[in-house]
Amino acid sequence: MTTKNGLLVQTNKTSIDVLKYAFYFLCLNILINIVDHFISLPYPHPQHPEPSPYLTFLFNPKDRFGDFFKLMDGLHIVKVWDGPVDYNANGLPFATAIYALLAKLILFTHSKYGIFIGIHLLLLSAIYFLVRKTGNNLQVFIMVAIVYPLLFAIDRGNIISIFVFLTLLITFRFKNLILFTLGIAVAASIRITPIIFIILFFIGKPFSFKDLVKVIVTLAVWLILINGLSIFINYRILPEGSYNLSVFFSSLNEYNSIYVANMRGLGYGSSLFMPMLWAFKKLHITEFFSPLVVPAAIGLLVILISLRKRSINQLIKDIFIPSKLSFILCISFVLFQPVTCDYYLLIMLIPVLLYPSTRYSFWYALIYGALLGAKNYPFIATTGGNFISLQVIVNPVLLLLLFLAEFDLIKKMKRVTPGEIFTASSPGMNQDSHKPGINI
Repeated sequence: MTTKNGLLVQTNKTSIDVLKYAFYFLCLNILINIVDHFISLPYPHPQHPEPSPYLTFLFNPKDRFGDFFKLMDGLHIVKVWDGPVDYNANGLPFATAIYALLAKLILFTHSKYGIFIGIHLLLLSAIYFLVRKTGNNLQVFIMVAIVYPLLFAIDRGNIISIFVFLTLLITFRFKNLILFTLGIAVAASIRITPIIFIILFFIGKPFSFKDLVKVIVTLAVWLILINGLSIFINYRILPEGSYNLSVFFSSLNEYNSIYVANMRGLGYGSSLFMPMLWAFKKLHITEFFSPLVVPAAIGLLVILISLRKRSINQLIKDIFIPSKLSFILCISFVLFQPVTCDYYLLIMLIPVLLYPSTRYSFWYALIYGALLGAKNYPFIATTGGNFISLQVIVNPVLLLLLFLAEFDLIKKMKRVTPGEIFTASSPGMNQDSHKPGINI
């Protein structure tokens, strides 16, 4: 650090480019996983008669692209999945409308793989455009293209997670109220939790209660319009009785019973809730455990520790700047949901892509790179015929370390964006820091 006009300004002499090191780390990680995959494939898991999915860094090959084609079959428009489908559509109206329109397109073209490949090429082209538009180079795009969460999303055929990632990446750069709230509404109409990112609109600008009401009303209007139109599309396209409120809540309850209560989310997830639920069940104290306990308890603990050396006003000032709050919200999105499948780790790329000039300490870059690599070895047998992967334990720990680092609680894990100034009283940044912008 150097002193300038009575303020301490972070220098870059001991920091590194996280994208450069993450790129090399991920290339090595993917190579190791591919080699390990082909070496291990002939050998079954001791607790499982088949070699897959417990000896592959992706999902069970027998269920490849299942999130795409099974959801199509669940809509009862066109038969595209060769095996049985044991669930109906359980998505929000907008997400269901996307799949319904794609199912109609498959029915019209008679080419399910043509549509599947086409939509993924379109999504990858959009990723390339946005990566270059945010000031990153071709190497960064290659890094994004080989990160484990994107490979996992393509392997599962989960186009919705890629769409949410792209929507938020472009939305975070809007300064206009109408466009920003539209982007958040689109993402929240697919998965409700992205609505937390609406906070970013208030960063770096004074706002009153009237401004807050204006943002909430505008967001509500977009949500009503998007979901109202989606309900109309679903009503016109889907067979009668295949998707309504009763079917939606029934399927949602079924999903919760399978992936939350019975911990099927232990296989391919990065939420802190799942391993903690597993540990609580081992200790037979689940009656005091709920999805709200984890974020509330950890958030309160981190705030209390942060307040040891600074006031609440200083803490708020330190956190409420664009890059820091972007990281905190993205980490919270993945870490504190009951179930966060691995393809939603894509969200962790957003703040790094938005601030390409940000520099990172070695330990921050190492933790970040390790987070985006595949670690689905080994699998440990649990009760009920489920398995817990090494990744399900490691990723929440890595995310928690990044979360603590953003509150300046880990000295060796530092991150700074040029233009962000540190006060002498704390390592936090003031609100005059750089905010990305894009002309669209």
